[in-house]
Amino acid sequence: GRVLALRADALDPQAIISGGGLGSAPGAYFDALVLAVNAGLWDAPARVLPIRQAGFGPDAGIIGAACAATTRQEPADRPPST
Repeated sequence: GRVLALRADALDPQAIISGGGLGSAPGAYFDALVLAVNAGLWDAPARVLPIRQAGFGPDAGIIGAACAATTRQEPADRPPST
């Protein structure tokens, strides 16, 4: 939570989206994360940063891997083919 609060202070986002296994799991972990982020913000009393759970939940990694596997990627060290 403290690390996310520091990044939020530096980048000033409108919201934080939390994903992955723990980040998308409802319950005590996510609730503690929200409290820690909002407590660590520099301007905490005047600002509550929305923290949302990612839409794909704990399956986000699997879905991302499947998307990457079906998308042709060119290596960075050579120009794209035509």
